[in-house]
Amino acid sequence: MLSSEILNAKREEFESYVTITGIAVSLGTTKISTLEKVKTIKSGAVEVQAEAEKVVKGLGIKSTTVANIGENIITNAALAVVKLILSYGVDPADIKTLVVATETPQDISESMAVEVKDAVNKVLAALNRRGYSFGQFEPLAQLHVQSACASAGLAISNFALNGINGGKAIVVATDSAEYALHTPPDETGGFGSVAVLLEKTSSNTNGIMLSSKIGHFSRKVPDFLKPIIKDLYGETGLELVAKYPIVFGKFSEETYFLADYESVKSIMREMGKSISDLSLHNSLSFISHIPTVAMPEKAFAYLFRHFTRYDSELKSRLEAELGGAAEPFLDGFTRIEDELSFIMDFNGLYYSLVGVPKELDARLGARDKNGNVELAERMLNANRDLILRYIQNETREIAARYKPTGELGASFISVIENLESLRSSERTTLQQLDDAFKPARDIIAAFEAADNDYVKRIRSTTIFKEYKKRMSIDESVRISSMTGNLYTGSAPLGLASYLSYSDFASTNDILMMFYGSGLETSTIYGKPRNIEKMIETVKRNVDTELNSLREISAGEYESIRKNSVLLGASRPAPLISNSMFRMMHVNEAELTGNLAPYLSLYERARSESSAQSFKQKDLVA
Repeated sequence: MLSSEILNAKREEFESYVTITGIAVSLGTTKISTLEKVKTIKSGAVEVQAEAEKVVKGLGIKSTTVANIGENIITNAALAVVKLILSYGVDPADIKTLVVATETPQDISESMAVEVKDAVNKVLAALNRRGYSFGQFEPLAQLHVQSACASAGLAISNFALNGINGGKAIVVATDSAEYALHTPPDETGGFGSVAVLLEKTSSNTNGIMLSSKIGHFSRKVPDFLKPIIKDLYGETGLELVAKYPIVFGKFSEETYFLADYESVKSIMREMGKSISDLSLHNSLSFISHIPTVAMPEKAFAYLFRHFTRYDSELKSRLEAELGGAAEPFLDGFTRIEDELSFIMDFNGLYYSLVGVPKELDARLGARDKNGNVELAERMLNANRDLILRYIQNETREIAARYKPTGELGASFISVIENLESLRSSERTTLQQLDDAFKPARDIIAAFEAADNDYVKRIRSTTIFKEYKKRMSIDESVRISSMTGNLYTGSAPLGLASYLSYSDFASTNDILMMFYGSGLETSTIYGKPRNIEKMIETVKRNVDTELNSLREISAGEYESIRKNSVLLGASRPAPLISNSMFRMMHVNEAELTGNLAPYLSLYERARSESSAQSFKQKDLVA
């Protein structure tokens, strides 16, 4: 996708402070096939089979990992860190910085990094009772980063930008992507952690060297959120937290596509280049956030459209395959990036002022029949004139910024008139406010449908498939097809998948994009150096994790989600946590079996390290 000749003509011009020297994945103990999970959502054999085929073929998800009873993001993050230490023969004392990155914290106050650190030490202590001699794991900096799915990328970007002063660092991305049981969004949710080892780049550091130039883009957008609502039941101190996200699917996809583009533009600007300097090339691979297996391919299709505007040969080949199919445009627009930015602003206004409040009222209505129904609507009418004036002003500003013409421009006038009419009434319902937006939203929806068809046609062309293969996109999502969405861990998992399965992993440069809803995106550029051994280690780790997963039925999945099984029942997890009783318990027998493949790697790595140390002493002598 990016030409390495354009970005860095000579390796010595590549400035790197930090290198990724290790990656370890931990996927828990349990998985469920898509067919079995769909049985918890649909009824009837025909309906179940049809839905399962849609998820497998449309979203690309064959199975998903599940947090079993007693497992959570703390236990799994700790195991990922331990597996990283063992796989690469790391001395725990050498780790001076620990960053725990997540979207699903167990507590909104205390640091998860401290909890993970303590859990790691419990595991190491258990191994020491088996004859090992690990020292304490006490990083001097223990950080908890939470910025949706971008959390790990932001942490790694910070190290890439500013370097590491002393020791090594571990960034562990850990999440459990849970959605409401018995609902379609639950088809995509997975569980897992990915730990990344970072060291200061030197002349003999092997791994993926990260450029000191990074890309970044952020904008306040309500595409996927978990709001906290104040106590509605008096001073109990218990807030209402949206455990399951409020998601606006199509809108979230569009914000993701635009954010990737803007973040790539940002990194090119930092490198002293323009995004128009980019060209498709087979020397760089593409890794991005993986909410579903199909999404990175869709994101690349939008970037692909951008490239065709600057590459005449690419453009002519694509047009020939499309058979004259015209790219759809909204009235007044000529570029998809501008259209997505417009949609982000206008639909962002709609979802902020209508979509989110309607969803909250629906959830409160389902929960509480004793007076807290239609809370958002009551709040709307308590502040009605202010809110309606705000929406009018924002709509006018969006129209002035983008200058829509034709039917789209006329629809904006209608929206503003509708809002003025509501201001003159005594009371406004959320549905009336929804209807006020309808003239413009209907036109946008028609464009989205046409654009979606156009992207499908692009993705079906031979030339697109050719470049998709060069980018190793299918290889980067292969593990995710077996785990589902790992939220913060999805892009690091994509890197592990790429290293495990791509033929270009040891030669291609890498463009990594970490997207987080809300939104924020970081783009990192990496160069591999002598990573054959790391590839072998990552591949062994991935195979070990996938092969050790126990497959469960729909019934067992429902029992786990409802917590109707006692802690430690059935097959216990290696490390068990309980948030109610604040406990962290090590099942030593299960732990030893779980870590056995990694302990053999540790012994080999330490042996090789000692041999290398003696060799260096001989050279000095």
